[in-house]
Amino acid sequence: MEARVAQLWFWEGFYARHGVDLQHHFEPEPLQVTDLDLLAFDFNPQLSRSKYIGEVKSGTGKSAAKPLDRLIWLRGLREVVDAESAELTIAHAPSDRVRGLARTLGIVAQSISDFERRERDTVGTLADHGAHGVTALELTVRVHHTCRQDPELERAFWFLRSAVWFLEPFTAAKQLIDLLRRLKRRWTPRTEDVDSEAVRWLFAESASVLTLNLVTIAGLSLTLERPQFYDFVKER
Repeated sequence: MEARVAQLWFWEGFYARHGVDLQHHFEPEPLQVTDLDLLAFDFNPQLSRSKYIGEVKSGTGKSAAKPLDRLIWLRGLREVVDAESAELTIAHAPSDRVRGLARTLGIVAQSISDFERRERDTVGTLADHGAHGVTALELTVRVHHTCRQDPELERAFWFLRSAVWFLEPFTAAKQLIDLLRRLKRRWTPRTEDVDSEAVRWLFAESASVLTLNLVTIAGLSLTLERPQFYDFVKER
């Protein structure tokens, strides 16, 4: 469900990721919240970036999450990661009272049925295209398994699934460029093996996240005088 919601967000126009790890970020402090189910970014016409998060709970048993509890949980998580808004997708349909409270907290509360209606209207035949389809999800699972066998690749994997999302754009860009340089040493053209599939995935994800941060940096040029922007970028 996380992957499906991330896919919907992507086709609605967001830069979206799911399963962003929080435990690696806050290590060694113990943390009950294991990850951000969904993390997404949007740009306005002036290239100003906004951040969104989401929580997905599809369980329907007696111990399944209750809409009000998850709503309050998500509001706190939104503060921790400094997100402008959030979305809760949950199996038990939120009552009108819970939906109203959600709006006052800057959160959208919806049932899985609400989500599936949006999915039918937006995704349709695009369900297995690009970086958010079933094929891409299966690839990520294989890459994770491969990276666990190699300390250097595992560090790169968790950097891209955790640490990079909590860095400001200049620091993120510099560390991503360094990661691409290190990955280049692992790349052997025309050789196809398990490691090459993982390295290719790490290359692609690094380039994608680097582009996100470069666009964010470039957006500053629209609100600063050009000499001031050049000096600022040079200093950073």
